[in-house]
Amino acid sequence: MPLTPKGPAKSFKGLCFGIAMSGRSSKERLRRISPLVLAAALAGCEPGSITEARDQLSRGPASVVTYALPIARDTFYIDSLLGSDTTRTPDGRRAVTFSPEVYDVAVGEKLKFDNLSFTQFKFSYDQMLQTRKDSVSITIASGSITLAPLPSHGQSSGDTIRFHTPEGSSVTGASVAAGSVIRTLTNNSGCDATLSVSLKDSTGADVVAFSDALVPDGGTVVDTTSLAGSGFQGYVRLAATGAAPGCTTLDPFGSATVKIVFSPLTLASVTLRNVNESFSSTYAVFSGEPRLLAVDTVAVHSGSFTLTVQNRLPISVSADLKLNGVLFGGTPYRDTILVNAAPGDGSAVATTVNIDLAGAKIVPGDVVAEVLGRATASQATVSPTVTTDAVVVDGGGNLVIQSITGTLDPAVTPELNVSVEEFQEIDVNLDSLFGDLKDALRDATLNDVTVTLTVRNGLGAELRLSNFYFGVVELTSSGQLPRDGSGNIVFQKDAQGNPLLVLIADSGQTTLTVPAKSGGTPTVKTVALQVAPLIDRVVDLLLDGKRAGLVASGTATARSGTTVTVTRADSVGLTAAIAVALDVTIPTSGVQFSETTVQEGLDFDPKDADQIANRVDSATARSVVVNRTPFGVRVFVALVPDSLPGTVKADSIFRRTDRVELAPVELKPAQVDAQGRVTQPVTDTVSVSISGQQSRVLFGKHFTAGIRIVLLPGNAAGGRGAIRPEDHVILNASARVRIKTGGAR
Repeated sequence: MPLTPKGPAKSFKGLCFGIAMSGRSSKERLRRISPLVLAAALAGCEPGSITEARDQLSRGPASVVTYALPIARDTFYIDSLLGSDTTRTPDGRRAVTFSPEVYDVAVGEKLKFDNLSFTQFKFSYDQMLQTRKDSVSITIASGSITLAPLPSHGQSSGDTIRFHTPEGSSVTGASVAAGSVIRTLTNNSGCDATLSVSLKDSTGADVVAFSDALVPDGGTVVDTTSLAGSGFQGYVRLAATGAAPGCTTLDPFGSATVKIVFSPLTLASVTLRNVNESFSSTYAVFSGEPRLLAVDTVAVHSGSFTLTVQNRLPISVSADLKLNGVLFGGTPYRDTILVNAAPGDGSAVATTVNIDLAGAKIVPGDVVAEVLGRATASQATVSPTVTTDAVVVDGGGNLVIQSITGTLDPAVTPELNVSVEEFQEIDVNLDSLFGDLKDALRDATLNDVTVTLTVRNGLGAELRLSNFYFGVVELTSSGQLPRDGSGNIVFQKDAQGNPLLVLIADSGQTTLTVPAKSGGTPTVKTVALQVAPLIDRVVDLLLDGKRAGLVASGTATARSGTTVTVTRADSVGLTAAIAVALDVTIPTSGVQFSETTVQEGLDFDPKDADQIANRVDSATARSVVVNRTPFGVRVFVALVPDSLPGTVKADSIFRRTDRVELAPVELKPAQVDAQGRVTQPVTDTVSVSISGQQSRVLFGKHFTAGIRIVLLPGNAAGGRGAIRPEDHVILNASARVRIKTGGAR
């Protein structure tokens, strides 16, 4: 490097010169000057020996020579402090980017119907407490009609009645709850006659007591008698007799007729023999499930129906079941269910059947159950206690969907609303992203972080995301979502205690809608979201050595006004590309970063350096700082002897007792626009006197400069600062040393 004299020019033998050095720190080297040559030059004469050269420092006429020496000259681009993963925003700000986070939401796999309930089927076996309508009659010949008063003459015995249920079971004994008997008396004997009728069971007990009836010749008498409260055992036999006292006109060919008609009887209890009672019914199984009826077809991936058949009868029951609309290979489901006899006290026994529906196709509107049952026993006694709701069929189940077809209306079918909780751990290298600014960000606030969210709808139906948010969590040590005692996700909160969440929605809306896939190709929509508070917290968590996660949670809804099909394979994808614009607000205490730089000194040996330091007339350190950043800047410089290793930090230099510390320089922020972008830099200069011994640090082979730069919040744009690649701080620190020569001391 050329030496630039600062004093008057002289001949070689009397030349006094100054050392002027310039250039960027760490880029240009000092030219090494032999101490002997320097001594000779300073003395203005040619030395004859080393001793003479040293002695010549004090010989010759007295003079002062000024030397300029660079201490540190560098341009600190804030951009250069960042890592390698950087980009620029459209308005020119520097930004760092995270690797895209991908969230796959298997909406098709989440479609299911839980807790489906069958319409309950009940069958009361009232038919067992019913008898058929039946009748019996008897004819009394005129010769059997006595001419004496009743009942001196014996009765004519008629036929017997053995009762049966409508299904044909034999009634061997019963108590009658309701019903009647109609008695029809017809007299064609030639005389008015009194007819007497009796009905007795197989034990001889009266079933009903009739009063005697006077029937005129050629006439008919009809009456009805209630049988409620009566009873019988075995069969019922009809007997009758007639009397016509004093009659002289009795027709020897005439007769009287008695006809008894039993209406269908309702029995309070009955003992049956050879029981064989059937029943049949059809009913709409899902009449109480509008959510399922709203769709056309459901193909089942997995799931089952559970059928429970209860029986209160003291008779075993078999039921043949056919479920139309529940198809396996196009054929309706069929099964025969056997239920044992119950105790007969009104309690029920039950049989449960599980129907594996994997692979089944269900047409909800066609699901009609056909039930054909039969109760069989050699003998049984029944009453309303056991016949009311004698057979009850309940059912229900859960379905995991393989596919669903229809006009999909989530208001009717809530199962089309799928709850989503997906998260990705933000596992980034902050050093590669933010470089030397990493620690500085701990106290700063990020103002502008954009997520470019790409939503891929692979559903055969329109997708709507509602109450859908991005949120930040501190993951557990095992990398899982944190949850409270109720199972809810524990999100990070802001200073007011509110969860840190950002709504995912179309601009100006509260939901995000993406059309159905077309021709098998997913439909894609992209939205930009401002997530600065979230990523600011993510950075804080990572700086604290914690695990951070970004959660996408809310409701994904499949919907369509036309007939569509959604399959289990259909999914929704979210890809979040995060760009952190370096638009920050820093605290009032400032954000500090530092570096060290090794400079070459004058390369004097220690003895020469000490001698020259004692001849320093005056020394001044001067710092010129240009601030082209949106922040205030405070610059500190400290010098120590020798070349220190690169592992030595600037903070340790500022703690050394042998340091020479220059006066700090503080600059206000550069002028910025409303977005915090620099429009006009500012410059300031500070000079400070240093002693000869302090300047001694410059005379060795090397010296090390510790540089500390503190960024302070700006006054404009609300304290925000937008960092652009061209934003920088220029530091030009130099020393001027005046050395006395000649004039023996």
